Amino acid sequence: MKTTEVTLTQAQEAFYKKILNQVKIVEEALAKPISVNDPEALVIELGHRLERLADSAELLAGATLVYDYAKGKVAILVLEEASLTGAKQDILKLYIQGKLAKYNALYVRVEAAVKDLRNSIDGIRSLLSYERELVRNNVNQL
Repeated sequence: MKTTEVTLTQAQEAFYKKILNQVKIVEEALAKPISVNDPEALVIELGHRLERLADSAELLAGATLVYDYAKGKVAILVLEEASLTGAKQDILKLYIQGKLAKYNALYVRVEAAVKDLRNSIDGIRSLLSYERELVRNNVNQL
């Protein structure tokens, strides 16, 4: 059996790296601590994260595009590999998953980063809402 790897064209590899770099930026932003006691910092960070969220559709689409292309390449590899034609379905499935691991990992990583980004935005909004409520209560007590 050949050990042919799934390869992307130069343009696709550059696109793969671009998506990977963009998801790293999102992950780094999410790892950065935010001062919950500073409403102005929360508003600024909310703005930054909303900008990143605007790019999330492109990230998901890019990861899907790369993954689907790789699936097509693996299908061709399977069809060309004579020793795989008689393989049991479970073994063939594992073979395909192994060939797609790098590209599936990118998709899963992007999907998780976008979900975490949405959750962090919701959290910041909740903190700002809480701060607003505290201000209202303090003003009403005066």
